[in-house]
Amino acid sequence: MNELTSTSTENLAETVAKIAQKPVTIASGTERGHLIAVPKGFTLHNDSDLERLQPAPYRKSGNIRFTTAESFAEFVNLHKTDETRLYAMVDHHSAKMPLRIIAIFNEHQPAEATGSQAGWRDFRAEFIPLPSYEWGTWNKSSREPFGQLDFAIFLEDNNKDIHSPESKWPTGIQMLELAKNLEINSDKNFKSAVRIQSGGTALTFVDNDDQATAERMEAFNRFAIGIPVFWQDAGYVLEARLRYRQRSGALALWYELVRPDLTVDDAVTKLLAKVHELTSINPLFVQNNTEV
Repeated sequence: MNELTSTSTENLAETVAKIAQKPVTIASGTERGHLIAVPKGFTLHNDSDLERLQPAPYRKSGNIRFTTAESFAEFVNLHKTDETRLYAMVDHHSAKMPLRIIAIFNEHQPAEATGSQAGWRDFRAEFIPLPSYEWGTWNKSSREPFGQLDFAIFLEDNNKDIHSPESKWPTGIQMLELAKNLEINSDKNFKSAVRIQSGGTALTFVDNDDQATAERMEAFNRFAIGIPVFWQDAGYVLEARLRYRQRSGALALWYELVRPDLTVDDAVTKLLAKVHELTSINPLFVQNNTEV
């Protein structure tokens, strides 16, 4: 009987303690609001819950991404304030995202501002210019060995990008002829390569069925392409080296773009200057791994 009474008393005490639980205000009346301890089983509602019931949010927030400098600048000019800042991250060796600019509209106010305050930093816009199709294509395949037929197809597919700024550079027609010759000779073995007076390389192919039959073809050591770095941007002339390697009688060919990072640097510099001109805000350079 005593044991039953003791158990009932404990259950009653637990029930009373549970019912008696309520949130306790730890600090109140401060400029920052109230600090409340919430017992287990309670749900705390704050200003953000009330905000969703209002006709409009209390403040601006969100993030939107743009792909052209003009659209990005238009949005920045619509919402910029004195504390708005632009942060630029540059990766000269990236063919996919060499430039990223982040606009933070509610940034921390500068120290010299009257009543300098911290900002929420959650109202943002980003400008990530899209690399051009041509830039992605030529950078992706640079230094990648091709078989004879595959290299011929690649040159044919991208022949419009071949540029001949000087007479010493092969034209698109000449490179296309090279591609055709490579395709024709794709079933022959590579024999030798010698320098010729024109500055190119004479590649000799030997027919598999008749080793006494040799065909010669002239291939240029260097050629140039004219492509834009960014979508809908101005084009650049890039130099490329033509390379080859003989392995077990087969020929592998490839090209190497010469310092494409310098071209990216120039394109990025001009794009940053354009954003500065359109927004009147000077972008600040930060490291790529920086949390902005």
